[in-house]
Amino acid sequence: MAGSPAAFLGLEDLMMHRQRLAVDLKARAGFDFSLPISQIDEEIAVIEAGLESLRHAHGP
Repeated sequence: MAGSPAAFLGLEDLMMHRQRLAVDLKARAGFDFSLPISQIDEEIAVIEAGLESLRHAHGP
């Protein structure tokens, strides 16, 4: 159900996974990872917007 604590935790888990993936790709050498890193950064921004929306829906 949207706005539920489970949805919030799921988005936080997804964001942490994407952040770890971005860090891992940025540390690699020998291949141009700029496109996947850019896509992951965009996903992180969308996830952060979703988390912010859930925070505002539940108030302070």
